[in-house]
Amino acid sequence: MESDLPPFEFFVWVVPLVLLTALGAWRCAARKNRTLLPWGLLVAIFWPLFLVILLLPTVQKASKNTSPISLECEACKGVVSTEATVCPHCGHPQKAAIRRRKRGVVERLGILSFILLVILVPLSLVYEGQTSLPPPVSEKLPPGTVDIIDFLVDQRDYIGKVVTVRGCHFGFADVQTVGCLGIKDGSVIGTILLDSQTVERSSLRRMIQNCLKLKLDPDPPCMGDVTGTVYDMMAQLRVPNYPVLGMKNVTVTWAVP
Repeated sequence: MESDLPPFEFFVWVVPLVLLTALGAWRCAARKNRTLLPWGLLVAIFWPLFLVILLLPTVQKASKNTSPISLECEACKGVVSTEATVCPHCGHPQKAAIRRRKRGVVERLGILSFILLVILVPLSLVYEGQTSLPPPVSEKLPPGTVDIIDFLVDQRDYIGKVVTVRGCHFGFADVQTVGCLGIKDGSVIGTILLDSQTVERSSLRRMIQNCLKLKLDPDPPCMGDVTGTVYDMMAQLRVPNYPVLGMKNVTVTWAVP
């Protein structure tokens, strides 16, 4: 039974990117004077909402005073730009500017993570769709029916049984025997000898007329399924330890009527 859980690769790269995007949304909401926690949680749950917070305008505070363009140094009381991380007069670090710069880095990381998600998630879905092809479904054969390759592999298990063998290529037909050959990639992998004396007359006549030689046509007139009783031909001739399987009382279902 297949698991419905996401693959491990999902947690390796998607989850960290989503968390970075949510953190970036939280910082972006702070810069725009928006409520921080709801935006961070919403983006963590559904990361495409990050685009919404990026496009939202900044909420102006009620105070008439705008943000100053310069501040007073904490150490020497000199005038320092809000963008400066150190005082130009005394070299003292300006903690407020450093914090603002760090918040800007977090927001840019969030934007980068969002862009990566936009690119990588669709690509991963396409790749998953291409690689997760359903396994080939083997044809379920009726009871008593076996493919010729399986028959040739397990042939001794069928001695004395009436079976239908699918996929015979008929060749070398005469009034004594007809070869029912198993073909794989253009090569003969085994042969079942059909007793011509017990093959139905109309099918034997067609075999002799059309299947004197083995034909491997794409739509072969000398191909079909055979039903009959499996027996060891050599055992009947009292030749031990050299089994050659045959079929008698054979009826044929032709691939091309």
